[in-house]
Amino acid sequence: MAKTNRPSGLTISRSGGIFTAKWKIGDSNYSGGQACQYRYNAGTWAGRAVTPTATSNAITLSTSSFYPTAGKGKLTQLSYRVKGRATNKTDSDWSTAVFNLAKPNKPKVTATVGTWPRMTFAWTVATNNTDAKWFTDVQYRSILVKDSTETDGSKLDWTTSEATMIYNTGGASGSINVTDDSSQLGDGHSYTRWFKVRARGPAGASAWTYAKHVYALPLQATVTDYEVTANNSANGYTAQVWYTSPKNAARPISEIKVQYSKAVPDTGMVCPSGASWSDGATVIPKDTTGGASFSIDSLLSADQCLFVRVNTVYDGRTTYGSPVLVDVGKLSTPSGLSVVTDDTQYTATVTATNNSAVADSFLAIRYYTRSRPDGADIGVIPHGQTSAVVQCTPWDSTDNIRFGVYAVVGDYTTYWVNPLMTSDVITTGGTVPAAPSNVSVSPTTIPGTIRVNWAWSWGSATSAEISWADHEDAWESTDEPSTYVISNMRASSWNISGLDTGVTWYVRVRLLAGEGNTLTYGAYSDIASIDLSSAPAIPVLTLSESVITAEGSVTATWAYSTTDGTGQAFAEVAEAVTSQGVTTYTTLERVETAQHVTISAADVGWNSGETHYIAVRVTSASGKMSDGWSAAVPVLVAEPLTCEITDTSLEDITIQYDDEGTTVSVTVTALTEMPLTATIEGAGGEGTTTLIIERAAAYHVDRPDETSFNGYEGETVAIYTQTGEDEITITLDDLIGSLDDSAAYRLVATVQDEYGQSASDSIDFEVHWEHQAAIPDAYVQIDEEYMVAVMTPIAPTGAAATDVCDIYRLSADKPQLIYKGATFGEDYVDPFPTIGEHGGHRFVTRTAEGDYITEDNTFAWFDDAKTLEADYNLIEFGDGRVELRYNIDLSSDWQKDFKQTTYLGGSVQ
Repeated sequence: MAKTNRPSGLTISRSGGIFTAKWKIGDSNYSGGQACQYRYNAGTWAGRAVTPTATSNAITLSTSSFYPTAGKGKLTQLSYRVKGRATNKTDSDWSTAVFNLAKPNKPKVTATVGTWPRMTFAWTVATNNTDAKWFTDVQYRSILVKDSTETDGSKLDWTTSEATMIYNTGGASGSINVTDDSSQLGDGHSYTRWFKVRARGPAGASAWTYAKHVYALPLQATVTDYEVTANNSANGYTAQVWYTSPKNAARPISEIKVQYSKAVPDTGMVCPSGASWSDGATVIPKDTTGGASFSIDSLLSADQCLFVRVNTVYDGRTTYGSPVLVDVGKLSTPSGLSVVTDDTQYTATVTATNNSAVADSFLAIRYYTRSRPDGADIGVIPHGQTSAVVQCTPWDSTDNIRFGVYAVVGDYTTYWVNPLMTSDVITTGGTVPAAPSNVSVSPTTIPGTIRVNWAWSWGSATSAEISWADHEDAWESTDEPSTYVISNMRASSWNISGLDTGVTWYVRVRLLAGEGNTLTYGAYSDIASIDLSSAPAIPVLTLSESVITAEGSVTATWAYSTTDGTGQAFAEVAEAVTSQGVTTYTTLERVETAQHVTISAADVGWNSGETHYIAVRVTSASGKMSDGWSAAVPVLVAEPLTCEITDTSLEDITIQYDDEGTTVSVTVTALTEMPLTATIEGAGGEGTTTLIIERAAAYHVDRPDETSFNGYEGETVAIYTQTGEDEITITLDDLIGSLDDSAAYRLVATVQDEYGQSASDSIDFEVHWEHQAAIPDAYVQIDEEYMVAVMTPIAPTGAAATDVCDIYRLSADKPQLIYKGATFGEDYVDPFPTIGEHGGHRFVTRTAEGDYITEDNTFAWFDDAKTLEADYNLIEFGDGRVELRYNIDLSSDWQKDFKQTTYLGGSVQ
């Protein structure tokens, strides 16, 4: 039998997840129908139902059925085949078509720096909803690598815990933000944040695309050479600087900044740390070496030097180069030059002011004579000083000697100066008088006033200058002496007044010739001195403690007083040891102006059981010591006191509570019944032992009489004191507060010995009574004839023999207790029952421990509302009778507050 014609033109197209096969039928009609099948990859063919005249068939595939869905395989090929059947012919051959799927396109990725150290990695994937590159999602990973110079991200170890984080997204474009730990990035190392991303689809994944950003300070650049030329006509400089700037993948550089600074140098001609820098040139580096030219628009001011540095910049962060000195300016000119010569020793005292701001500048002294008109350097005035004595070659009246000074930075010896920076030279000259003789100082009867005596040893002198100071080096110091000039040639003595007492004063005299700007100063006399100080009073010592432990300390305090007006310079605190009538003092501490000191027993080697005696003596700022030591004060080093609660009647129990529907069990230390007993060690047989029960947490609870009771943390519930270590028993009668079920308390034990030492110990516990109250019942009958209520409290199930009943009368006012500790089953009479709707009685079960809360954290009481229904009461007296009418029409239309009461167990009413 002949075959029927097979279908022709079979093609497959994709639109998203819909794959459509189309064909043309071979005959006008396949009377036997058509067979249509499809398969994934090279798998088994599966049938599709089509009509005899169908020319297309579609199948919808979900990406969740294939990779990258976990556990699913890849889809690389989808095949369709179709054939026709006729009743009068055999089946046609199959027509087959294949749709090959490919991996998605490789993503493109960018890295953008936000607010450092926040990075944004963004990607895009080119997709087409109809081609073979079926896209599902992207997969990306990130990793932070330390000190890596790797440039190929595929060579990194992506198996670290951080790198295994995988994120999926349904879009072909997106971004993530990564903020790294700035404290980690600032540890001095280089860190590279790598990011990789690939696109995935049912046919597989594309290759990874990589991006990165480096977090690192750039390496420091080095100046290798420079050329700086001053241009006085242009009032500035032209500069050329060459440098090296190392870099690698871990330490990139984005730009080079060449800077200059005009600054006063620090010691050693180095650039000061606070120098102000200006940009000279900015270079985008192409290599590790380079150079830059720039101009500087002004010259150096006095005392300034010119420095340059090369900075490296990356990621907005700068590594500053080391400053290099490239030019120096002139130092400030000194001033105030004066000279005092000695015609016998041929020495000169040269005084001048160094005006330079350079820290290690000094003044060089130049000596001019007729034979050396250009002068020679013969000494220096060091930095911070104003004068120096120099030895000169002998001179006579015809030598026309002069002296000069100039500021210098550099090296020097006595007769040689090697300058790095200098100033202009200033000079002076002339003949000077000799020093006065026979200078002496004596006290007067006026406090703070002394008399100075001297002889006029130079006939040409026109005046004398007295100078005085409280330190003998004042004439060679920046702390200069006070001065006074006497023009009276007949005076050979003078008073100096207003001096501080308690000080040794030093006095010198020198003679002057001339007047005004032509004054010539003679040499100073030798120093004469006088002491205006007196000894301070013997101090009185007090100790903060008379008893300490070997681990403790004691603070010694004393008062200081003196008659010369000076303060305490220092004090010596010593241990006094007396042997055979002789007391020796061993210094423990030395303090300056303070009038107290703390002595540690461990630091000075004191041991338990020893008694030590402490004394103090003081020295004034005038250098005078008190006439003796203070009286010695004893301190005992005692054994340290300890306290321990060794045994109690508390016990560990397990309680359960509900935590949002879950039952939680917890073990607590609890008091379950009274009395409470405790044994406390530490007081011995003679010490005092105190046991306190205090509340450990605040709470609020209502009482049966409807008064509100608040328990406050730290509030005392019981206190017991005894001598010795016998077991302590606390009963209900000992309580000054209440022990409420489920409340938290604390046992605080304190012991004290005969020396006043104390120690303490504590235990926290909760109250969980072993037996708890239950809700009672009662039988109440109102006798209208006698106008009384007869009440019989009925014990609840599970009541203990020690449980009692408290009976309260209810009314519009708060409940009133009328029977305390009533026995269940006995009859009780209320002779004055209430009337109206607010009346009745409350029956409260109370355990031996005073507890009235049930196991369910509710009140263990029962209210009965039976009241009198009488409209009046009869009051009889003698032969008369009065009828007292009741008015119980009460208004209750005011707004009432809502009250919420939280019980100890946690329930809320």
